[in-house]
Amino acid sequence: MKSICDTNVILRYLLADNPEMFAKTKAIFDQAKIGRITLIIEQTVFTEVIFVLSSFYKVPKDKITQILSELLAYKGISGEKEVLSLALDYYSKHNMHVVDCLLLAKNKITDLPILSFDQIK
Repeated sequence: MKSICDTNVILRYLLADNPEMFAKTKAIFDQAKIGRITLIIEQTVFTEVIFVLSSFYKVPKDKITQILSELLAYKGISGEKEVLSLALDYYSKHNMHVVDCLLLAKNKITDLPILSFDQIK
């Protein structure tokens, strides 16, 4: 089975704040952890997860980085894992918006220039 993962599914799994939804998402992510199913995480969803965790739930940046790094290590998690992992690294080490971190990671991996008026290092 292969599915595209929505932000709310990831949040219910990570936060475990709704017992019924957590049970459902835990069963899914347990399967993804061992590679029995594939869950695709798009950059937009990844960005929204970080935004919601940091703004609405006030989760500290280091905790966000830790839990999302662990999630990206699951065998069945798919998408641009290399870009997402590198973006998380930048996010954890620099005072940059997550979108800029994703652009910088994509730049480093693809060697494509970034067109921006922002100062992205």
